[in-house]
Amino acid sequence: MIDDAANLSIDFLAGFTIFMISFIYVATLIPTLLLGLQGSTIDYNAVAYRTGVILVEDPGAPVSWENPGVYSNYYIQTNGIRFGLAVSRDTPNILSQQKLNRFFCSTEFVYPADYRSRAVFGNYPYLFNISLTFAGNSTTQSIGDILPNGYGYVRRVVLLKGWSNATIGNATIYQQKTNVTIHSFTILLNSTDLLNNATNPACTNPVYQINPWEDQIVVNLTNLNMTYNPLPPTPIVNLVAITFLRAQQSQPYPNPSLSVLENFSSSNANLTTVPPFYVYNDSNSTPQPALPVIVNNSLSLTFTPGFFYQMGNNNVYQQDTTTQLYIRLTFQLNNADWYFNNTYPGGQPFSYNYDPTNVTQPGLRSGVMEIAVW
Repeated sequence: MIDDAANLSIDFLAGFTIFMISFIYVATLIPTLLLGLQGSTIDYNAVAYRTGVILVEDPGAPVSWENPGVYSNYYIQTNGIRFGLAVSRDTPNILSQQKLNRFFCSTEFVYPADYRSRAVFGNYPYLFNISLTFAGNSTTQSIGDILPNGYGYVRRVVLLKGWSNATIGNATIYQQKTNVTIHSFTILLNSTDLLNNATNPACTNPVYQINPWEDQIVVNLTNLNMTYNPLPPTPIVNLVAITFLRAQQSQPYPNPSLSVLENFSSSNANLTTVPPFYVYNDSNSTPQPALPVIVNNSLSLTFTPGFFYQMGNNNVYQQDTTTQLYIRLTFQLNNADWYFNNTYPGGQPFSYNYDPTNVTQPGLRSGVMEIAVW
C-alpha cells in the first residue's frame, strides 16, 4: 500500500507539470488572440501637442537651413535637416520665413516619410495635417492629408519674422554730373555691422537682425528716368554687368584689392543658370533671363536666402562675419549722359544697414498654426 502511494505521487507531479507548461503556453497566446479587440490607447492630442512644440519652439538643426556645405549644384541637401521652424532657441513661437518656405515646399522634402519622421516622430504610421495662416492673408499653407471625423488637435499662435528691403531713388544718391556712357552703382553688405555691431541692439536680437547669410535681400531702384540729363535726347540704358566683390573689414572703400567672387556680364550671363538671384525691370513680374537688361524707370534685385553662402570656392562660400560684400551694377548708355553712379572720386557705396531711412527693417506678422494627428 505504501509503494502504491509513492507511485501515485510521481504520476501526479508529472501530470501537474505538464498541465502548468500547457497553461503558461496558452496564457502567452491570449494577448495576441485579443489584439484586434483592444481599444486605442494613443492620445492623439498629446501627439499633436508634441509636434506643435517641436515646430514652433525649436529652431531645428542646423539652426540655419542655409548652412555652408549643405548645397550641391545650388540646391539644398535636406538629408541632414531636423525640423524646427523657430528663428532661434531664444525666440520660441517666432518663426523663420526661410524655413517655412522650405517646410511647405512639395519638392524639398518627401511626403509623408520626412514629415512623419522629423515632425511627428515614432514608428507608428500617424496621419496628419499641418496648416499655417497669417493675419490679413486669405491663403493657407498646408501639408498633409484630408481631415477625418476624429483626430487629435492643437492650435499655436505664432509670429513670423519678415525680411528687410531697400528702395533707392534718385534723391538718395549722389550723381556724377559728367556725361559718360558707363556708370556703376555699388551696394555694400557689411556683415560685421549687420551681425556684430555692439552699439546696435538689433544686431544681437535674431528677431530684428538683418542676416545676409540667411535672409532674403531685396534692392529696388526707382525713378531712374529722373537721373538723366534733362536735355534731350533720352538715353537708352542697359544693365550690362552684376559683379560681386569681397573685402576684409580692415580694407577701406574703394580698395584695389577687392576680389571678385562672381561676375555676370552681358557676354556670359544667363541668369537662369546662376545661383538663385533674380533681376526684374520696370515692374515686370517675370525675372529677366539674361543680361543685358533694358532699364527705363526701375530695377529690382532679389537675392534668395542662402545666396551669399554659395558664392566662390566651388559654390560653397563660408560665412565670414568680418567680410564686406559689394554688389556692383554696371550700366551702359548708348550716348554719354548723366545717370546712376556712386563710384566717382569721393563717392561711397550705398550701405544696406539698420538705418530705416535707407532700409525697411524686418517686421513681425501674426499667424496661427494648426496641427491635426490621427
